[in-house]
Amino acid sequence: MGEHNSEGRYFEIKEGERIVLAYSMAVNGRVHTVSLATILFRDENGGTRLTYTEQMCVIAPSDGVEGRKHGWNALLNGLAGYLEADTRQTA
Repeated sequence: MGEHNSEGRYFEIKEGERIVLAYSMAVNGRVHTVSLATILFRDENGGTRLTYTEQMCVIAPSDGVEGRKHGWNALLNGLAGYLEADTRQTA
């Protein structure tokens, strides 16, 4: 497995509209992916639609796209669960 590190920088945070960030992922000090990500927010049917777009450079060997999909799906599913629980508590 090794030691996993992520470094990132936010370039724009526009409340309620957009987040733009760049980040790298490394294992044991060797960078294997570098990404530029844009997260857009839009009102939709009384809720919020989140659109995630990522441009990625894969430096072999790497888990590449599958690793990012797994990681971001876990993060976004966790966020959805948190928001659902919070909505139930405030209802």
